[in-house]
Amino acid sequence: MIFADALSFLRYSKAPSIIALIQLSLTFAVLGNVLAMVDAYREQIVSVSGYFDEDGLLAVSLYKNGNEVPSSRWRDEIARDLEAIEAVPGVVEIALAHEGVPMQRNLNVNNQDVLRVLGDDTNGQPATRYSASENTVSVLGLTLIYGREFYETEIGWFDSIEREGKSVLLTETLARSLFGSANASIGEVVENGVGNRLTVVGVVERAKGVYWKPFDQHSYFVAGKSRTNEAFLVRLDQTSLDVDFKNQTILELSENLFDIDSNRQIRIETIDEIEKVNLGRFIILNTIVGIIAGMLMLVTAIGNFGLVSYSLGAREKNIKIRRALGTPKTQIYGIFILENLILTSVGILFGLVFAAVFNSLIVQFVGYGKLSASSLLVSILLVLVVSLISVCIPLRKKVQGLSVVG
Repeated sequence: MIFADALSFLRYSKAPSIIALIQLSLTFAVLGNVLAMVDAYREQIVSVSGYFDEDGLLAVSLYKNGNEVPSSRWRDEIARDLEAIEAVPGVVEIALAHEGVPMQRNLNVNNQDVLRVLGDDTNGQPATRYSASENTVSVLGLTLIYGREFYETEIGWFDSIEREGKSVLLTETLARSLFGSANASIGEVVENGVGNRLTVVGVVERAKGVYWKPFDQHSYFVAGKSRTNEAFLVRLDQTSLDVDFKNQTILELSENLFDIDSNRQIRIETIDEIEKVNLGRFIILNTIVGIIAGMLMLVTAIGNFGLVSYSLGAREKNIKIRRALGTPKTQIYGIFILENLILTSVGILFGLVFAAVFNSLIVQFVGYGKLSASSLLVSILLVLVVSLISVCIPLRKKVQGLSVVG
């Protein structure tokens, strides 16, 4: 009975029903994609931890003011800086990192590359490139699962490195993408985007790539040492990692390096500090997208509230007659709520189609934010709740204000 009355009411108010249907469909489609983007940001922010042993790891970056140092002096300056860092109490291991460390702010498009199996031009895999010395894997705390680390004799200097014969370490996901099996990559030759041929000598479990790109675990390390703008990875003693110890160590490192050359910028950061700076914009974007989702639901609620109020006003006489004939308030509530549920359900079905179309365009042009079951489920629940609230408030007000007339 109530279901038949609800359908009768829908036929009676075709125009408002169609408007509500379109609004609900578009709201659901946009909301589903917004939540998918929020989920992508959230996953990125949460997932940055655990890619390497962050405790007790410092990134030391040195930037030259003015003219670059001639290549003949690179090695001498680096040797002096290494001695100065090693002299600080609590430092247990140092590695050079010409192109930065995972999540460091000086990583840019130059760190993004494409690797392919030599001779195979059809399976290029995007990846983040790092340079590494013989102990970079151990200093970062990466897990070597196949092969070996670099030998000291394999490490080239960037003022005299050859285009062929360099050694490289791949992350497991990158190795699997290229060779189908991580273990099968050992001893194979890959080629990067500029034509350098690299021999795979080892595979590490994982390493964070540039920021939050979809290929964040597609990274590789080339055997090579630093040049003018130096970067060092410094591993501290694990037994003394309180805040005071870290601050004192950073102060002593700065003083020692400044004494060697005061004509350069010195930046020493913990991995936590690096992540906060680089993830700051993603946290802001995540907040903005969340606000957009909230505003979208508010607009939908206001629109639905207006449409329901209009529909109730147009059918006030019909409602009065039903009340005069003895129809209980609960049945009036049930008719309108069921009507709203029918509209919302149909709107969600159409919205799923729109959401899939919108999402294919978003993923194609942006590269992330693919719809998931969780984002769709949350969207369905939000639309249902907002829709029910927006119909119950004006309905209660209208029905309570009507008197039973004879």
